[in-house]
Amino acid sequence: MGRHRTWAALVALVMTVTACAPAASPPVSPQTTSPGATGQGSAPPSGGASGPTSTACEAPATPPAGDGTTAAEQTLRLPLGDEPESLDPTLVSSLRAVEIMRQLTHPLVYFDKDLKTVPGLAERWDISEDGTEITFHLRDANYSNGEPIVAGDFVYSWRRLVDPRVAAEYAYVMYSLEGAAALLDLDTDALPPDAEIDALLEQVGVSAPDEKTFVVRLAQPASYFLSIATLWVTVPIQQSWIEQEGATESGNYVASGPFNLETWDHSSRIVLVRNPEWFGEPAKLERIEFTLMEDEQAALSAYLADEIDMVGVPSTDIARICGDPALKDQMLETATAGFEYYGFNLNDEQGVFARSAHLRRAFAMAVDKQTLVDTVRQGAATVAGSAVPPGIPGHQAEVGLPFDPAMAQQELQEGLAEVGLSDPSELELTVGYNTSPLHEQTVDFLTEQWRTNLGVEVSSEGLEAVAYSERRSEDPFDINRASWTQDYPHANNFLGDVFAGGSHFTGYSSDEFDRLNREAAAETDADAQLALYQQAQELLVEDAPVIFLYWYGGYTLVKPHVQGLVLTTTDEDPGMMFFNLVSIGEH
Repeated sequence: MGRHRTWAALVALVMTVTACAPAASPPVSPQTTSPGATGQGSAPPSGGASGPTSTACEAPATPPAGDGTTAAEQTLRLPLGDEPESLDPTLVSSLRAVEIMRQLTHPLVYFDKDLKTVPGLAERWDISEDGTEITFHLRDANYSNGEPIVAGDFVYSWRRLVDPRVAAEYAYVMYSLEGAAALLDLDTDALPPDAEIDALLEQVGVSAPDEKTFVVRLAQPASYFLSIATLWVTVPIQQSWIEQEGATESGNYVASGPFNLETWDHSSRIVLVRNPEWFGEPAKLERIEFTLMEDEQAALSAYLADEIDMVGVPSTDIARICGDPALKDQMLETATAGFEYYGFNLNDEQGVFARSAHLRRAFAMAVDKQTLVDTVRQGAATVAGSAVPPGIPGHQAEVGLPFDPAMAQQELQEGLAEVGLSDPSELELTVGYNTSPLHEQTVDFLTEQWRTNLGVEVSSEGLEAVAYSERRSEDPFDINRASWTQDYPHANNFLGDVFAGGSHFTGYSSDEFDRLNREAAAETDADAQLALYQQAQELLVEDAPVIFLYWYGGYTLVKPHVQGLVLTTTDEDPGMMFFNLVSIGEH
């Protein structure tokens, strides 16, 4: 997701660029170059750690319990970063907008604090024996305007998501849906007539036999599809609402979630209020006030002035705040399911990295990731050796290319011979990145590691985020910065969605990797499915199309009066998936 900022994303930088590319069209996955939040804390290092994980601050990984009191005013105040690109559920892709969507909307299924799938707007569901049909049985629930949520609203919403005329960035998640590929594979620069598109939409595998039954037909079994049904882009949409002018502006919003939109003062603030029509237990908070502020230091200053209740801690301030007696007890160690990585350009068949996996492994094994985490990230991350992060089924703590300068040298020599070079000085390479202080420091660290441990001088070039994204897509550097954070808590989202199909920006293509992912997706036995995903991950690590640097983590300041935060590894902001459970204590 090409990234974007939420208030927790203020932790380290400005903007992140997407790195995913599924079989259909590239997604933009909510990501941040700074960690989000979760209750998992830092996991043990794996795959390349040079020593035990150390952090710059001994902060708890569980949120404050609060004193159980209830303040008269139940308002949670948060920074949001810059302006959301939209509040239309189908069009949202940025973290800042997803933050709002999780409050305003609700999907068919959701997940609990342990990321187990639980009922949402569907009170139950049936899956056919062959795994290709899911029948959702809707509960009695209303929109914020008092009108009932019906199965036909899901049919409309899901067809709208895959309609190429809408051009939703998250349409790719529906690729497994029967009939969706025919729409998603259309050339968006030369679309057929409307009548032809409308006919294809009628063939999409969604139907509503009655108002309480929504049937989904898949083109092939997809074990992860229930996880996709937790996404904000799959929520019901009332056609009569979304097609009116100004539908997503103040006073017009029709919500299906625990909160509704009261105010959207563009470039200033967004205010949500409790939705009295919400089917579940009413939210404890009366209001959530988001202040739009892009500057991380301004957000920190607002927290210190008691103007907001939570804020991500910039890397440069971690040590200072940790040593502050008045603030250190408000620090919360957080983690989110995502990773920072640098990918090799394999698109150019004559390029050295495309011709030699030995060279790729050499560059990966020459990087002391633990020192990178301890210094550049100030402990606000965990060394990564592979794609599936801690907290997600399929995580393999022991898998990864280790930091080993001697082995890196051996791989380098084999790689040089493989591409017909005799000396490291003959390698002429450039690493590219989207500019920010964090990325610049990271690239400086990497180039010094490669110079010291391999004897290779690598030049670097930083570009503004949009220009970098275009360059990486059209003419990648030899090595390119990227990141990924989860859309849904399943191994497929870190392996298949990012690297399968040969459409990843690196140009990585492996028939065996793709086969393993396809078989895993079709496998209904959980243990057998997991084993296939793990085989795919081991192959990916050995092929080394990218260097996995670290899984995201960080620190967040939380006011003691914020009570009831429920953290998960899918959070980018502490508790964002369950803000309806948060309350404000007396203070």
